[in-house]
Amino acid sequence: MLTALMFAGGVAAKTTPVDTRFDLGYGYTKTTFYDGEGFYADYRYQLLRDVVLTGHYTKVDDDDLKADGTRIGASIEKVWSYNPYTDIGIELSYTHDDLSGNGYDENRGIVGLGVGYHSFVGDWRFDGSVSINDAEVENTFIEGEFRATYFLGKSFGLTLQVVGGKIQNAARLGMTYQF
Repeated sequence: MLTALMFAGGVAAKTTPVDTRFDLGYGYTKTTFYDGEGFYADYRYQLLRDVVLTGHYTKVDDDDLKADGTRIGASIEKVWSYNPYTDIGIELSYTHDDLSGNGYDENRGIVGLGVGYHSFVGDWRFDGSVSINDAEVENTFIEGEFRATYFLGKSFGLTLQVVGGKIQNAARLGMTYQF
């Protein structure tokens, strides 16, 4: 979701009048292929009021498999605002997973339908979303995401992100720059 993530497998469904941002951070990521700690980068670009493009990159070190897990992907989202705090969205995404040194790699296309919530409380921004997704290599699955960002200025903040679902689980700390 979202993000993410965004990230492969989810509808972020969190659009405000301006919602273009870049995230960079470190954390734990577990996928159906690998798990470990590592870096991530996400970019979310609001092309139009209701169309969002996202890109994501994750690289983790899996000690058990003695390999680096890499995930790179992109998506396009169409969102409809239900009220000032809630959006409904549909997302098409593509993800590539790779295990260096292991010879494993996989591509998958995902379509998701989700609902998202966003609010601002003082210097905090909270985002949450839940989506139902269908992927080429998995049966239909549900994924959720929660983000809490504390803004240290107008555009820069620190973010905690938690993602849970069949394809990916993650807990990450990072920096957010919102344009």
